Amino acid sequence: MVNKLALGIAVTAIPLAVGIAAIMGIFGSTGGKLFPDVRPDKQTPATTEIKLVIKNVNGADRLFNIGDVANANPNPVMFSCLACKLKLTITNNGQNTHTIVVEGTGASTGPIAPGETKSLEFAYNDYTTLKYRSVEHPDQITGDIEIKKIS
Repeated sequence: MVNKLALGIAVTAIPLAVGIAAIMGIFGSTGGKLFPDVRPDKQTPATTEIKLVIKNVNGADRLFNIGDVANANPNPVMFSCLACKLKLTITNNGQNTHTIVVEGTGASTGPIAPGETKSLEFAYNDYTTLKYRSVEHPDQITGDIEIKKIS
């Protein structure tokens, strides 16, 4: 009798536990989304840090999202959810020094010389669209950061 009970528990509980663990692992590693390509910043796992790189394209420096699959879209629109701290880590692989600022937040990287990596961080608690730009070359690097509900 005890052997049948133990066998029944083993046959039922172990596969159920493995299945639940697999589902939790998939959802946990993608920020609750089944497919990482539906996430705006295309980074897995979910994070409040977006890694960016400045590259020189046709003689002008442009900002690219490292998580972008093709790295084909310069000066990307970045998305984040409400009530978080957002950290932008920027590596300058371009030709010019840039100071990246997020207008209205006071956040700034300070000067980033070619070959350097610097970060800026800011907090927000309202849905909004913020502007980022290069102080030295706003004609080359400028764009939006959208704070919105991601569902």
